[in-house]
Amino acid sequence: MGVAKVTSKNQITIPADVRDAFGVEPGDELVFFRKLDGGLGVRVRKVRVGAGFGMASDGTRMSDRDLREAVGEAVAEGVAERLRQ
Repeated sequence: MGVAKVTSKNQITIPADVRDAFGVEPGDELVFFRKLDGGLGVRVRKVRVGAGFGMASDGTRMSDRDLREAVGEAVAEGVAERLRQ
């Protein structure tokens, strides 16, 4: 996978191989979260026309489904990390 550098404006460009591998398209949102092991997790949230209805005005709220999936992935990663030790 590629590497992204944070610019002086705190922006990154997602490398093409990462965009292709995860199907990231213009307008999609990347949701960042802390994994149980302290690592960074990133989830692609596809944005569809009309998807903004029911969102918090600041746009930071994850859906219950996305939150459950993120927590499940973080727990699984934490368990896998402990088993590797």
